[in-house]
Formats: sequence, C-alpha cells, structure tokens
Amino acid sequence: MGNYKTIRPNKLGRYIFDKLGRYTLFVASSFNWTILFLIILTCPVNSKEDLRLTYFQKLNLFVNSEWTTTRVETAEMLGKIGDSSALPYLKKLLNDSKDKVKIESAFSLHKLGDNSGLPVIAGILRTKPKLSDKPKPIERAKALAQGSVRARASEMLGEIGDKSYIPLLKEMTKDDDGRVVDKSLISLAKLGDRSGVGVFISGLDSSDPSIRVQSCKALGEVREEIVVQKLKRLLKYWNKDVRAEACIALGKINDKESTKDIADLLNDKDAEVRMAVYESLSRIGDKEFIPQIKEGLKDENGLVRLLACESLMRLEDFSGEDFLLYTLKTSDTDTDARLKAIRILADFGRDNAVDGLAKLFEEEKDEIIKLNICGAIVRILDRKSLLDKEQESKTKEEKKKKK
Repeated sequence: MGNYKTIRPNKLGRYIFDKLGRYTLFVASSFNWTILFLIILTCPVNSKEDLRLTYFQKLNLFVNSEWTTTRVETAEMLGKIGDSSALPYLKKLLNDSKDKVKIESAFSLHKLGDNSGLPVIAGILRTKPKLSDKPKPIERAKALAQGSVRARASEMLGEIGDKSYIPLLKEMTKDDDGRVVDKSLISLAKLGDRSGVGVFISGLDSSDPSIRVQSCKALGEVREEIVVQKLKRLLKYWNKDVRAEACIALGKINDKESTKDIADLLNDKDAEVRMAVYESLSRIGDKEFIPQIKEGLKDENGLVRLLACESLMRLEDFSGEDFLLYTLKTSDTDTDARLKAIRILADFGRDNAVDGLAKLFEEEKDEIIKLNICGAIVRILDRKSLLDKEQESKTKEEKKKKK
C-alpha cells in the first residue's frame, strides 16, 4: 500500500480533513481512496475538537445537495457558525442556480467579513418579474416566488447595515410587490431613515386583522417605542394572531413596563398567544416570570412546551432541557417538533446534548434535520469552548489578585 505518514488512530479523520482542505497528503498512488474515506466516516472521534471538525465537515457536504431548501439552510447555518474555513463553500453557493441560495450565501459571506456577495443581493432585489399580457397560473406562481426572494433580499440589506443601499431601498418602496415595499421600509428604518414607519403605525388601526398583524411585526422589527400603548391595547384584541404579534412586538421593543400586561395572557385559550407570551417575556429578560414560564412545560400542546423551553433557556434556566432531549429520542415526535428542538439546542444548548444529537444524526434520514444537527453540534461546542476560555481567563485574573 506504500508509505504514508503515521498518525494516531483516533486523530486520523481530523488529519485527513485538515490535509485535504489545506495541505498535501502524501499517500502512495496505489492507496484505495474509497477505503480512505470509509476510514474517515468510521474513525472514532474522542476529543471535542475532533468532534467539532467532523460535524463541521459533514455540514459542508450539504452544499452539494440536490434540494434547494437544503442548500439555503446550509448557507444560513455556515453564517451562524462564523468559521472562515467555510468561505470556499459559501463562494460555491454564491454561484448557485437559485436566487434564494445566492442571497443566503451572500449574507453569510458578509457575516464572515467578505462583502463580495452584496452586489448579488442588490441585483436580485432590482430584478422584477415580467409577466406576459395573459399570464398562466405557473407564470404567476413563479412571479410570486420571485417576489418573496426579492423581499428577503431587501430585508438583508437592512440587516447588513450598509447605508450606501439607502437609494436602492427608497426606489423599492415604489415597487409593485407589497412584500418588497414593506421590507424596504423596515430596512430603511434600520438604516436610520424612519420616514416610512408611519405606514405601519396607521396599520395598527386597520379594520383588517391581517394588516394589523403585519404592522405589529414591522413595528417590532424596527423597535418603534411610540406605539407601545397601542400594542398594549391590542393584547385584548379579538383576533388571536393580532394578540400574539402585538405581544411579540412589545418583547422586541423591550418595553419592561408591559410585562404585567403580557403576563395576563399566560392562560390565553389560544396556543399561539401563549407561545408569544413566553417569547416576549424572555426577550424582555425579566426573570421574575420564570416560575410562570415553567408552567408552560406542562402545557397540553407540545409546541407550547417547546417554546417554554426556548424562553427559559434564553433566561439561562435549563429546567426544560430534559424535555428537549426527550423530544429527540422519541420516535413518534413529528419532524417539525424535532427540528424545533434541535434549533433551540443550537441557540442555547449545553454540551450534554451533543451525544443525543450525534445519535440522532446516525438514525435520521431527513436532510434538513441532519444538517441542523451538524450545525447544532458545532455551535454548542463553540459556545462551550468560549465559556471554558472565559472561565480560564477569569481564574487567572483571580489568582493574580490573590498574589
């Protein structure tokens, strides 16, 4: 089989990934590459560093998926992780055939300090769908889908924070697609131009509940404090969606004086409203309501229990963590619930969840769930590493003070 560098067995997978990515691995030409990659997949992983690298590389493989949604979520996940070694994979996705993949990869590249994709986002926003004089249903459907992507592009420009795109966003406030208009107004507000916020403020008084819902969402996004009293009144509105979105908006605005009014809805008959209450209270960060949120762990609705777990974790209370891990293990849990549990663990979970996630990865067949597991494991381990370093630094400082 020829001579090759001797490596400790439990480090083999990491070594190969490292060398294939950055250096040259000196392997005799007679070596069977199929066997090599089988070794990578079956090689025991002992250290947390090995484990992180293994799942990070597995995540990167999803850039080659045939499914658009998988590639979109992979691009988004790589941006959340923030590892610069993902740049080549994101560059590849930037040249994808689908616009929704391009804009997510461009946004993630920006998070990693690479702005080469920003013109791509702007270009997609500028590209308006063209309909024939008598468009067929399929043509209308494609235009509707393109409008959704353009709205997301507009939203990204606001999140990126580059004021050079203000003229483009102002131009888009005159677009034929209302979704593009709304997102452009929100993005302008985030960039400092709040002249269009009045549209959403007046929308709170609309007789159409759907307009009230969208106005609540927009005003929460731009954290418009002037509407706090109106939002508080909407907590008693007859439509459950309006009540829920008004509740979430108050949480995003971070109005601490509204917590009592929000908490009054803890026993609302509609699950959507109860979930909104947990999210809102946790965003405001008032730990006084932890006992009430814990009651949500007993709710008859599984999604409400998941939202209670997420809200508690946001408040640094991990009493709902066991329920999340149980959700991963239970075979009759539906896909949406498992996916939600994985995403909560990715955002707030501790390293004791890693073994359960790794086991689920081996058993799971759904691509979206598998890539989210990879991302969750990497993010949990990154968070643990950061906490360990902070604790180490704190310990050193305390020792210095004692001396």
